[in-house]
Amino acid sequence: MKRRALWLAIAILFSCTFPNGLAVELPSANHPTPLYNPKLEQKITGVVAESANVSGGKLLPGEHLTLLTRAGKLDVQLGPPRAPSAEELGLRAGDQIEVTGCVISYKGRPVLLARQVKRGNQVMTLRTQRGYPISSRAVNGRGAALRTH
Repeated sequence: MKRRALWLAIAILFSCTFPNGLAVELPSANHPTPLYNPKLEQKITGVVAESANVSGGKLLPGEHLTLLTRAGKLDVQLGPPRAPSAEELGLRAGDQIEVTGCVISYKGRPVLLARQVKRGNQVMTLRTQRGYPISSRAVNGRGAALRTH
């Protein structure tokens, strides 16, 4: 019963913050990998503010960027620690992008796990449709499948 109340509170909180979708909470301390739920996938548009490689602390380890959206700042995880950085993907501060992914809660903070990043006519696929990071042996040799429309 308490678990359902917690999930309801999380759903209400994130539906107000991210009206296009909800957040997925980590299932337990024994399951350190965040869950990617394709059913909750959404597209969020914003401007890249900064990027960083995070090794832990309050943020999910890996390659991150901060996206400025209409709702405020949003942490976007591009992939695990060995994933290509925003710079390697050609993403710079000031770039207008659209990120397709799943918002989760990590240590009480919303994080968008990016599956695809679109800038102009370039689409960078960083995760499979089920949310698994694409191998570093992917199409461009940097862990992202790139295509241009």
